[in-house]
Amino acid sequence: MKEDAIKQVKKDFDILINNGLGLLGAFRDEQNIKPEHISLISNWISEAIDYIKPVMPMNYPKFYEICNIKTTYDSVVHVLPGDSSEHISQVLDCLKTAYKYFEIGSNYDVTKLPPETTARVFYEQIKATRDFAQQNIIGQLIGREDGRTKKAAMLHTYGRIYLWVQSMVALDSAKHFPALAGCLRAIFELYLDINLLANEIIKDGVEKFFSFPDVMKVKTAKNSLKLKKEFNCFSDKESLPMEQFLQNPPDKETQVQKLVLGLWGKTRKGKPNKPPHWTGKTVVDRVRDLKNDDIGCLYERTYYRCNWNVHSGYSDFPGAQKDDAHLCVADAYSNANEMFLDATELLNNELSIIDKEGLRTKIEKVQMVAPRLFWEESVKADLQD
Repeated sequence: MKEDAIKQVKKDFDILINNGLGLLGAFRDEQNIKPEHISLISNWISEAIDYIKPVMPMNYPKFYEICNIKTTYDSVVHVLPGDSSEHISQVLDCLKTAYKYFEIGSNYDVTKLPPETTARVFYEQIKATRDFAQQNIIGQLIGREDGRTKKAAMLHTYGRIYLWVQSMVALDSAKHFPALAGCLRAIFELYLDINLLANEIIKDGVEKFFSFPDVMKVKTAKNSLKLKKEFNCFSDKESLPMEQFLQNPPDKETQVQKLVLGLWGKTRKGKPNKPPHWTGKTVVDRVRDLKNDDIGCLYERTYYRCNWNVHSGYSDFPGAQKDDAHLCVADAYSNANEMFLDATELLNNELSIIDKEGLRTKIEKVQMVAPRLFWEESVKADLQD
């Protein structure tokens, strides 16, 4: 969980606690509570318990008690004014305890816990984030944008990030660390894409984004036909669709060359500058273009280690020790989770899927999963007082 997000959650807890103290002071004398005050009290109780539930361990003695209080206030017609003072007091006590749990969990020292535990906590966090996206975002995107627009480009990129996150949730064991490294690397590159699109950093970026597949299709078809001659790896029947693709229309290659020249220019030798990526830039140059220290540090911290596990050749990372593999997957889950949540906010800023403040609050709550689990694990390991 990022430092600014932790600060915001603490600020929200402080506001809720102060508001609760204010209500308790105003309505400590039950005779002061009138039926018209129930709605005010109900709103505070509902919001407070929404913050308590993601943080409070379910085995906490009062967990189900306060959940029942919220259920009671969901149908406020059944609430007696005389009960409200006690309800405010109970919820306020739990809110203070939840705040303590959050502070402990958000400041955990992972080196004090077994790497396997750390990996399991970050797995549960990204799984919770995936569930949040399924319930709140994905269904809202179907049929949302079409055509060659910035919104459509960002939506498509976000959808691919979501699919990679789905794969990470399916890979729930340290033995999958090479595959998880591949997932993280793919998510990082797509995360760069959605940031470049959101900030309109690449000249003619949207047009390049949607034109790039045409360039790659022609390149792939031509290379495949060359391989057919060299290795005899395709039958005439198999290669026919590629030949037809290149000949329909007859000047397809000429059209694509003009497209390349118009969007990506020429090489130093004066030939069409066929790009390896829609931006026409290397990964590190894309990182530099964003001028974002957090993304630069993320690149330095993760990308090369991902490459070690993805590329062929000898790799001594993460090493032969089981703990190293657990730390590797913990790092993959954690970093992918942060990028996915950030990409969700970027997309929402563009498409207005959910009210921005409402989304911020939802994201805050889903990010409380890891602090709560770290607190629970710390208690189990007798690492907390």
